[in-house]
Amino acid sequence: IGEDAMGQQKFAAESCVTGKWAGAVADRCRRAGFFCAEFFHRDWRRQMIEAVVFESTYNLVGAVHKHVPVSEVHEFFGGEVDDMLYEIQRGLRGHLAVTLLSGFEERMAAYAAAQKRSKTDNRLSSCSGSSPYRNAFFYAISTDALAREFPDPSPTHTEYWEFARENGLLAD
Repeated sequence: IGEDAMGQQKFAAESCVTGKWAGAVADRCRRAGFFCAEFFHRDWRRQMIEAVVFESTYNLVGAVHKHVPVSEVHEFFGGEVDDMLYEIQRGLRGHLAVTLLSGFEERMAAYAAAQKRSKTDNRLSSCSGSSPYRNAFFYAISTDALAREFPDPSPTHTEYWEFARENGLLAD
């Protein structure tokens, strides 16, 4: 297909495999003409969680600031985004035992700057407040910690999330 926003080569029907039989499955896919990458499970999991963290953080900060485009969020609100990213990273380390690779803040900022979407997309139904895969997931980590009388691992995210929910900045 060509290169994505980060300069990585992208393929049609791109897939990846993990696990015991990853090599065999990848070989079969390649023989059939499909691109198939092989990953160790922890690396794949880390990449998927990093993508969720990016979508959650940049869209939430953009929505709270009057639906600023994703490409401009770090430019104007970089300090807020970085604080939220560090807090979420800390929560992930304690809750899921996942640590994002060093330099994740710079990777996310570069990816955001390369985005050409016109607005943040928190009003889409797939990104709603009830979605368990994005902001609600990180909010659940915070509420779980508070229920067990531990400090909130990501107070900035909690504050922004509650503000966005109370002010109707997100889809229901």
